[in-house]
Amino acid sequence: MPSSKWSAGSLRITSWTICASEISVRLGIIPDHEYERGSLSSPRNPLSRRRETAVWILQSGLDNDRRPEEHVAELLLRLAGKHEALASLAAYCKLELFLGFGSETGQGGCALPSALLRKTGDLGLDIALDLYPQAADDYATADDATDDPGRPDAEEGWDGPFYRVRTDDFEIRFLPGPHEDLGEVCNTDAEVLLPDGSRWGATILTVDEAGRLMNRWDGTGEALSRQYFSCPDGLIVRSPGITGVVDVIVGLLDAGELQHTLKRLV
Repeated sequence: MPSSKWSAGSLRITSWTICASEISVRLGIIPDHEYERGSLSSPRNPLSRRRETAVWILQSGLDNDRRPEEHVAELLLRLAGKHEALASLAAYCKLELFLGFGSETGQGGCALPSALLRKTGDLGLDIALDLYPQAADDYATADDATDDPGRPDAEEGWDGPFYRVRTDDFEIRFLPGPHEDLGEVCNTDAEVLLPDGSRWGATILTVDEAGRLMNRWDGTGEALSRQYFSCPDGLIVRSPGITGVVDVIVGLLDAGELQHTLKRLV
């Protein structure tokens, strides 16, 4: 495929009743990823949603420059002799060949030969096609995160006026309103404490909240009648809610950018 296009493929099995480890036993295959029902979708964020189903993922193992039909053929080869096992799982699980396809231009497509479709159908597998206009490195789902089952549960809850989220890697203290819906927080001060003793702070606002403030300033004459937005230590995020803000802070920590984005307090 031209370098401007990419594709990826995997077998994804989800179940409300069978655990991921049992799927591995039944198929006799070690998956690339497996997540149990009830585990955190984002292990680094203790406020992320918990999985409603067990998820078992086997990747094709081919490079992203291979064609979609090659990913399908490789997965079918790895499933040779597993017809009965897959049939037994079908009663309790959703079985999908998951294909991702993208190009830099947003244009392109693929053709799956009839022979491959017949073999896929004979195994009881649906084909799910996800189309992306971006690069292969951006191809991800919530199930692609690396799980960490040994990670201790985090503490979270109110501590006086603060709402605190604490793990072994960080502690975040938010200062929302006392009766504010934590899922709708759009303007709050936050302080991040790291294991080295350093403290980092920011005033966190959503894009919509910044726009609301600018519209209000239009009537007061502040900020040159809303020609710009500025606040001390401001950090603008896209979505409201404490959970989303924790995701942003975890992402900054993982990328090594938190110290360049927030203001050091101590």
